[in-house]
Amino acid sequence: AMAEHNVLLVHGTQEAIAQFREILAFFDKPTKQIEIEARFVEVEREEGKAFGIDRFVANGSAEFFNQGFAPGTGINVARFRQGRFESELKALLDEGRAEIVNAPRVTTRNNHPATVDFTREIPWVWATISYDEHGNRTEERHDETVLLRDSFKVTPRILEDNSIILDLEVEIQKHLGTEIGPEGKPLAGIGTRAVSTQVRVPDGETIVIGGLTRTTEVVDPKQVLAPEATAEPEASEVTKRVQKELLIFITPRILPDTPRQ
Repeated sequence: AMAEHNVLLVHGTQEAIAQFREILAFFDKPTKQIEIEARFVEVEREEGKAFGIDRFVANGSAEFFNQGFAPGTGINVARFRQGRFESELKALLDEGRAEIVNAPRVTTRNNHPATVDFTREIPWVWATISYDEHGNRTEERHDETVLLRDSFKVTPRILEDNSIILDLEVEIQKHLGTEIGPEGKPLAGIGTRAVSTQVRVPDGETIVIGGLTRTTEVVDPKQVLAPEATAEPEASEVTKRVQKELLIFITPRILPDTPRQ
C-alpha cells in the first residue's frame, strides 16, 4: 500500500521482502538532470575566407555531423573536437567579427523536452519616394527595427557511456527584405526555417548549428571633399552590405545527482 508520505507497506516472507528491496533499489534512483547551454552568435563574413561553421571545419576544430540538416535548408551541424570550442569562440569574439546575441540556459530531466525561444532586433532601413506637382523627387529614409524569433526544442537522452543523444528541433526566422502590404504600406518580410535532427554529444562538449546567412545594409558615414578645393568637407552616407551567419552553439552537461528528500 502507498501512504500519502511516499511510504510503501509490504507484506510477505523475508526472502520475498529482500528480493523486493533489490528491485526497489534498482528503480528508486533519482532521474538525472541535464543542463543545456545555448549560445546564439552572429558572425560577420569576411570576403574570400571561410566563416562561421565552415571556418571551424576548415581549421580542424570541428567536423560536420550532418551536412544538409534537412533537404534544401542549407543548415548544417558540426561537432567540436574535445576542448576546442571555448578557444574558437574566444578567437571569433577577439577578432570583433562575432557577437553573442543571446545565451540562454535550461535544465531538464533525462528524456524530457526543453524549449528555449527569444526575440532579437535587427535594423530595417526603407525609403518612401514622392513627387510634387513640379515633378521634383523626394526620398524619405526610415530607420526601424524588425523583431525576429528563434527557438529550439531539445530532448536529451543519456547513454551508458555518459554521452548524450540530443533530439533537436530548430526554428529560425530571417528578414527577407521589404514587402509592399495593403495600400502600398511597406512591411518587413519574414521567413521561417524549421528543421530537426538527432546528434550524439559527449558530456560537456559542444555542437554548432549554422548555415543561416543574412545580408544587412549598414550606413557608414564618411567625410569626402567637395569638388571645389576651397569648399568645406561635406558628409556623405555610404551604404555597405554586410553578410552574417547565425550560429547556435549547444552544450549539454549532466548534473550531479541530488539525494532524495
